[in-house]
Amino acid sequence: MASAEIDSPLRCTECGYTIPDEVGARCPECGTLYDENALWRARRWRDLRASDARLLRRWLLVAGGVIVIYALGAGVVGQSAMLIVTTGIALSVGVAGSLVMGALASLAAPEQQRLVLRSAWLRALPWAHGPWLVIAPCSAIILSLALLDRAANLNGSITFAALVGGTIIWLVASVLLMNKAYKAWSRVMNDFTGAPAKYATLAETICLLLLVVIWCGSMIVGFLGGGLAAGAALNLAGLF
Repeated sequence: MASAEIDSPLRCTECGYTIPDEVGARCPECGTLYDENALWRARRWRDLRASDARLLRRWLLVAGGVIVIYALGAGVVGQSAMLIVTTGIALSVGVAGSLVMGALASLAAPEQQRLVLRSAWLRALPWAHGPWLVIAPCSAIILSLALLDRAANLNGSITFAALVGGTIIWLVASVLLMNKAYKAWSRVMNDFTGAPAKYATLAETICLLLLVVIWCGSMIVGFLGGGLAAGAALNLAGLF
């Protein structure tokens, strides 16, 4: 039987039967023969979409949890219920906005590359958001050490050391996180477009620049959040 082109991933264009992964390039229902390379590509696109959906759910779950911690911490430190609401809304808008930015930037690419760009964006985005995400648990540790400092009457020595060391570790970690973001981006682009292109497309360049912008914004948010936690820690230790 003559070859047929894949019109929809894993679904026969002749009879509509879903072609299982374990069968070859022939539809088991009607016998239509497909190009093996086209079928392999269709399965890769199918797997990429499914992986993107799982990744998006995990990312929103983690980001949502950290936003709650961040907002509650800001409210406790600032002693304001309104600060909880405004911090939660601002961070939620930032996360949602970053997802929309990637989707809009990818529109400058052809349809097939658009899917790859969005997938690469989803994998790089959590790392670019890393600086403000990791500051929440770091702040909790520093505040706990400040309480210990006060209970042991150590005159703030533990708190001061934790603040200096924590700041250095956070700065180094933030740079490493941006490096991870670029590696996650490059892995998807190379897997689905072959060898790295000598010149990036316009859409790819825009996406990469936006990732840097998001990382810089994340650094600012993390610095502000860390500053609030540092002030609270110094206050707890009796140094401020």
